[in-house]
Amino acid sequence: MAHELTFEQIQKCKKAFDENKVRDEQNKEDEKMPVLEIQKAMHDLEFEMNQQEVENIMNDLGLQGENTEDIDFPTFLRIAAIKYKQKEFINALEEAFKAFDKDGKEYLTYDELKTILTDYGPKLSSEQADNLLKELPDDKNKFKYKDFVNKNF
Repeated sequence: MAHELTFEQIQKCKKAFDENKVRDEQNKEDEKMPVLEIQKAMHDLEFEMNQQEVENIMNDLGLQGENTEDIDFPTFLRIAAIKYKQKEFINALEEAFKAFDKDGKEYLTYDELKTILTDYGPKLSSEQADNLLKELPDDKNKFKYKDFVNKNF
């Protein structure tokens, strides 16, 4: 997954890692970053993560079971790659919603959402769309897609 990063992204990751790693002057090849510094390093990359997200990613990478206290740069790069991929997905999702927001009002109405669900992609029946849209937040007339994307991803 880290191989999907651009050269510029890898450089930013290296800088964030270097600024948060443990300094071992005797063995420069074995420098690592404490797991507790991942949040700060991600913040340096302009990603906000809470401790639960760090633990989830560590578990997803199979690292938590090792009782990991420090990580090396390739591991940090794998974590950063996950966050970059999430950011790409969020941007793509937001752009998809914007494509249907012809007026640029930053929300879609119930009727617009129903049209999307019944007329595009894997089409739902009107009843299936209604059932799905029952799950919308309280204001059924305005689906604020930016809030939805930021809250759920």
